[in-house]
Amino acid sequence: MTLTIVRTEDFPSDRYLERDILGLNLLPDDYPRAQDPRVRFLRRLSADLTVSGLTGNLRDYADDPEELFAFYEREFERVRIGVYGGDFYDSNDWDNFSPVLFPRIGPEFFDAELPPDPVEDANVSFVILYSDALALFVDPKTDKYLEKVREVLGAPFESQDATIEKLTKLFEIIILTGADGDHFECFCEDAKSFDLLEDALRQTVTEIETSEWFLANRDNLAWDDELSGCLVPEPRL
Repeated sequence: MTLTIVRTEDFPSDRYLERDILGLNLLPDDYPRAQDPRVRFLRRLSADLTVSGLTGNLRDYADDPEELFAFYEREFERVRIGVYGGDFYDSNDWDNFSPVLFPRIGPEFFDAELPPDPVEDANVSFVILYSDALALFVDPKTDKYLEKVREVLGAPFESQDATIEKLTKLFEIIILTGADGDHFECFCEDAKSFDLLEDALRQTVTEIETSEWFLANRDNLAWDDELSGCLVPEPRL
């Protein structure tokens, strides 16, 4: 029996195209977070393509962005618009932890560990995913993208749709997370842009298929549409 590990769902609109990626959250909670397929997928994207990033309110993990991201050697800067719970927002309205723009995110970002004190699970990228407080901007369409994205993220917030629409004019793909990091919501102007995700997805699925957990459970897995949105072990009779 061939199992479908990853499913995609498309949601076209007049303003942009959306494709949701489901299924990369199938490994159990006690699996090492740095080896989680969601983290591995993002790590691969950032290694293969030019990727910028945006974070939001992460007050639970540090007092300010400079403390939380002290490990990261690449530059970052405070901006007005952030992302939290999978939605863009205006930090002037309620945020006491500044959103941060990373002009360039590399794979080392997804390997970093928090100090052991704040949280039990110390992988930085995983706790950001769990808060749905990460947006990735993949493959810029212009050499002057940083100047333009600073304008978008520094202006007063209009709406979710307007922000996505502006960003998809600057980048081939915008990626948000949903359901506590369980799935990815990807946005673009042209459906061909989604092809940029295929290599990273294919390699991540191959790693899942060869993992010890998957090989031990593959004959007992079924897709759960209602709660998990991924393959889950069925109760053994």
